[in-house]
Amino acid sequence: MNVKRNIFLFILAILFFLLLLLSCDTDDPIIDNWTLVWNDEFNGTFLDSTKWNILEGIFGSYKQLYLSENISVQNGCLIIKSEEKDYTVDGIDIYYSSGFVHTKEIFSQAFGRFEVRAKLPSTKGIWPAIWLLAESHDEIATTPYEIDIMEMVGPDTDTIYMTNHFSDKNGASQSNGGTFTGPDFSLDFHTFVIEWGEGVIRWYIDDQLCFTSTIGVPNIPQFIILNTQVGDNWLGIEPDESSEFPQYYLIDYVRVYKKNLVTWLESVTE
Repeated sequence: MNVKRNIFLFILAILFFLLLLLSCDTDDPIIDNWTLVWNDEFNGTFLDSTKWNILEGIFGSYKQLYLSENISVQNGCLIIKSEEKDYTVDGIDIYYSSGFVHTKEIFSQAFGRFEVRAKLPSTKGIWPAIWLLAESHDEIATTPYEIDIMEMVGPDTDTIYMTNHFSDKNGASQSNGGTFTGPDFSLDFHTFVIEWGEGVIRWYIDDQLCFTSTIGVPNIPQFIILNTQVGDNWLGIEPDESSEFPQYYLIDYVRVYKKNLVTWLESVTE
């Protein structure tokens, strides 16, 4: 039995060594115990349509219209612009426009490390987010399986919300979340991370562990969403005459990792 196990581990070690040789000439970001599987560094001059979709129209709050013209890539960042502008759509008066990008049907993953470096907008009633939704749903909508990596609602630019949404055995919506109060997240770039494993999700901000959820943790692939909503039907904070527009949500990069082979070998041989 031990001989078979040793042969198995030896073969896996050789495979891992070959993978290292193949990857040694790349410029991919490296993190101990993790292997990069998907990323966008936003180094071009337009959004990469092989990695992202742009949602257009009304979604969520009726206070903003999502438009492709509010999405741009400049100076190494994805920029989501939110501005005050009047529209009428299907008889509905709308007073703001914003941007929404996602990876549905392009990239999704169950488990791993999801990392985003971003600088957030700041005015009253602004709601930037980084979140994951279940790929299995036909439409982009709130589902029983949602992981909110980062949400902030202006003007409280020092408070980050982190939430795992799920359904109980009766199908009722449940959530398990926490908040982190730190610096003004609109003044500089910060790194927002989840490490999602079997039965646990850990949230990190600038490498600091901020919240852990072990309740209702999903095990199905989820896709990535980056957006800014204007007007908050969650906390009830709306833009008013003190709000300043346009606002800009800057994303430096998005990186997704899986546990590397060495870490997996250690876990199965413990």
